[in-house]
Amino acid sequence: MTDEVFVDQIVDIAVTSGVVRIDMVSQSPTERGADGKPTMRFKQRLVMPIDGFLKSEGVIQRMIDVLVENGVVTRNAPDKAS
Repeated sequence: MTDEVFVDQIVDIAVTSGVVRIDMVSQSPTERGADGKPTMRFKQRLVMPIDGFLKSEGVIQRMIDVLVENGVVTRNAPDKAS
């Protein structure tokens, strides 16, 4: 079995010295904001070469297309420039 890590979202992507660093966060089980909702805290960093990052875009786009096809999500019309 392989390790699995759950994250709620990606919050930052940086490129340094030819390496892409993707920072991900999750809701804190104990920390709350002023509104009483769980705060987000750093969970994991994915580090990969630029080439691997660029190849990942196609895989992600294909999954988005499947989600749209199956009605799980809808595409928003692009904003019109003023």
